[in-house]
Amino acid sequence: MQYKSLSIPLLYKRRFVLSNSFYVFFVIILLFEMVISICICYFLKNSYLNHVKTQLVTEANRIENTLADTFSETYHVMLYIGKQISLYGKNEPRFIEKMLFNSSEIALKIKTVSPWSLFDWVDLNNRVVVNSQIGIIPNPSEKVHDSYTLKCPEAPWTLQLSRPTIGNTSGMWAIPAGMGITDKQNKYLGTLNVGFVIAELNNKIQQALIAEESSFVVLDEDLRIVFQSADNSIDPKSSYYRDLLKNKKYFKEDKAYLENPITYKEIEYVYYKKMEDFPYIILTGFDKQMVQDALWNLILPRLFELYGVGAFCLALLYFLRKKLFNLTTASETNKEIFFQSAARRMRDSISSVLTYCDVLIKSLKGETNIIVTKDRQIEFIEKIYTEALNLYTMTTDTLNITCIYIDKLIENSVSILIKATLKKNITIKTSFASHLLPFNGDEFCLKQIVTSFIALAINYCPKGATIKISALNELKNKQMFLVIKVKDNGFKLDAKDIMRISERFSHTQEQESIMTTQLDFASIEKLVQLHDGKCYIYNKEPKGKIIEVVLPYRADASVEEREIDMSKTSNVHWLPRPSKSDS
Repeated sequence: MQYKSLSIPLLYKRRFVLSNSFYVFFVIILLFEMVISICICYFLKNSYLNHVKTQLVTEANRIENTLADTFSETYHVMLYIGKQISLYGKNEPRFIEKMLFNSSEIALKIKTVSPWSLFDWVDLNNRVVVNSQIGIIPNPSEKVHDSYTLKCPEAPWTLQLSRPTIGNTSGMWAIPAGMGITDKQNKYLGTLNVGFVIAELNNKIQQALIAEESSFVVLDEDLRIVFQSADNSIDPKSSYYRDLLKNKKYFKEDKAYLENPITYKEIEYVYYKKMEDFPYIILTGFDKQMVQDALWNLILPRLFELYGVGAFCLALLYFLRKKLFNLTTASETNKEIFFQSAARRMRDSISSVLTYCDVLIKSLKGETNIIVTKDRQIEFIEKIYTEALNLYTMTTDTLNITCIYIDKLIENSVSILIKATLKKNITIKTSFASHLLPFNGDEFCLKQIVTSFIALAINYCPKGATIKISALNELKNKQMFLVIKVKDNGFKLDAKDIMRISERFSHTQEQESIMTTQLDFASIEKLVQLHDGKCYIYNKEPKGKIIEVVLPYRADASVEEREIDMSKTSNVHWLPRPSKSDS
């Protein structure tokens, strides 16, 4: 048998309390989520911006490594050529031409990774006499005015860079660089010149970067643009940064975050780094729009999750409260019907008392011609006493036999007491045997029995307890019985307890809703006996008790009313532990 839960651990009293409490809870949830949203936005923003700044440092290092590797590789190639020229010991154009054209190592470097436009040999008069593409230049007249021609004689065998310019021979925007060559006696022979194609170097830098939102600018020592990312798009000949930064001491340290970021269009440069061996300053920044979009893509899912959970909680609370309100409304309706049935029974008893009293009074006053003998007077007084006793115990001596569906009756009885279970956070579970036979009996009396036993279990159960109610048919000695069990995990009862709770006792106002539907054991015993049934109460291990009502199916189901002899012995039994068949 599967149990069905009928209680929810929440409490409703009136509809306006429901609405007010729900709206208060809604406002609390909304304020809480707004505070959490602000905290989430703040922490995610700071975390992401710190991540972006860390990326900018990494990208600046990648740019430095790319340029340093290229310059270092070029330096070793030029060093190799210069050593060959130095060993030869003469400034001989034919020999230098042969070196630039026929060197397999130089040819391999040119074909693979080096962004060189060409090599030149510049003589002592700063004239290009040999070109790696043209060969020997006859009658050279034009002098080279790049700054490396002044630095190389002062620091031979080092790579000296000049500011970007358009190559005379290649016609491309390039960085001229030179290395001074000396012989064994340190006599200056000339300058080996090379041009770095800026477009190719720029592509190598762009390929080395990872973060899409990163932008970069590489400035020389005069704050002229040497390299830049595509989104920067400033004319290399422009003096934008030189004019912007000439009166500001931005670059005091070798590397640092800028206190006042440099902004160009939507790009914000916040980090700079000076290259160790070359006169360049690397600026890295980010596209503000891209960072903002990425930040929203990071924050919005978290906010949707947060408000989604809040909306789900509110919807769940709303439907739970709505269901609970419907349960309590049904409980009040069923209780009202139950009390109306009880009132009808009371009116019948009161009507009988009034009738018998009226006959006795008129007979004793001589206001009627009907002679009431002494025996009849005693009979009337006994009936008045019986009806008064029925009023006191809320019982009856006759049964109004109808066909009863026990599962509906039990669920209706549980519904009457639903508020009492909610106050103590008690869960009531019901289970019914499949194909449970209808029972012929007094519906109101059976509802009184079931309701009283459930109320008893509620009274003697702690908060948060579970009460299980089951109904099944049992066949014994060719007689079909209806067995109703009420099990709980509350307090145990012994014989003395049964005797004590069988009498009326005072109760607090908090128990009023339970006690108004609960009969004492004497009344329950009478109602059970009216149906020729028996009642058993026994304790469970390790705690709790089981109340079992056994009622036989009646053979005379067609009889509408039947009087029962109340001289039978008590049919309420206390057992120390359940038998195997009753477990």
